[in-house]
Amino acid sequence: MLRGAPHDEVADAVARSVSLIRLAFADLSTEAVVQELYREILGRDADVTGLATRQLALVQGQTTLDAAKELAATGEAMLIPRHRRSRVAEQLRLWSDILVAVDLGLVTWSVAPSGHVPGRARCEAFVEALYEAGLERRPTEPERIADVDRLVDGVPRDQLVEMFAGRPEVVERMTGRTPGRVRRRLVRRRFAARLAPLVAAAEERRVGEVVQVLARYDVVIERARAAGEGGS
Repeated sequence: MLRGAPHDEVADAVARSVSLIRLAFADLSTEAVVQELYREILGRDADVTGLATRQLALVQGQTTLDAAKELAATGEAMLIPRHRRSRVAEQLRLWSDILVAVDLGLVTWSVAPSGHVPGRARCEAFVEALYEAGLERRPTEPERIADVDRLVDGVPRDQLVEMFAGRPEVVERMTGRTPGRVRRRLVRRRFAARLAPLVAAAEERRVGEVVQVLARYDVVIERARAAGEGGS
């Protein structure tokens, strides 16, 4: 649930506008993508430096969705009106849900949405579940990117859970006391064993949320697809 605006109000705003979501289905140049992201998220054209920097990131492999999330987390984005931030956040969340749905095989489109890297969205869903179970919050952008990259690079899920379980803030939350440095592998494994079923339950809820989102926003998603493919 988003903070800053009632969910139904934000959902209605998303339903009325697919301007950002359509980029998930548009085949645009990197320059056009960056300009569209600046206009939709910040309400202005990209400056020369911003355009060059973000174009380079896209050329080097950053997904359009990650570029959008990064821009939406900037200090400038935090200064835009709250209702606009809420709408952007909800659309980015819907974009993420769409990619998870593709990874899970819940939708079958001939062309995958922009930003889809096979398996990555499922890794993101797992990382979100990990933070929900261990810290009852979403990961920050740097945390999300770092942990998803670990999974994509081949770190097994159980090893990531063990690493996460050894973090002092997680141990403190699970034990109710401030820990010293958790060094022993056996201690980390003990906390990981307690955390693993909570993560599994959170991941199952995440998948359930995606199914509900697909049902609720099916018309919106089709409008975004039509707008994106038509404007490519």
